[in-house]
Amino acid sequence: MVTGIFTDSSIKPDKQMMIDALGNTFKYWKDIKKSLEKDFGDITEEWKFFGKNTWWVLKLIHKGKNLLFITPCDKFFRISFIFGDKEVLAIEHSDLPNEVKTELRNAKKFIEGRGYHFNVKTQGDARIALKLSAIKLRNY
Repeated sequence: MVTGIFTDSSIKPDKQMMIDALGNTFKYWKDIKKSLEKDFGDITEEWKFFGKNTWWVLKLIHKGKNLLFITPCDKFFRISFIFGDKEVLAIEHSDLPNEVKTELRNAKKFIEGRGYHFNVKTQGDARIALKLSAIKLRNY
């Protein structure tokens, strides 16, 4: 199980804390956000602490809707999405790896959609995160 690195509810993370926590993977996070803003406009960041047994999570919001969630970890980050039926169908017809499609297809379906999350540790992971983000933005 992945555990976030920012667990103290009294200390809201800031940019320097993110840089220190993510190490070399901070550049992937920065590139993902920059690319999304270039292609889709303003993306709002909102830190949220979900409870005493959890950790700080960074929500990205586009036009009032949750786009994705980032859990900062030690030298990487976990990215989480909730995909509706239209978005799942678009992913099925995309050039994303079959592993991603299979995991999403097998994810439990809730009222708000299917949850999908994975760790971003490499440039390849970042490319998948960017493609998934773009599909979500084009289809919600």
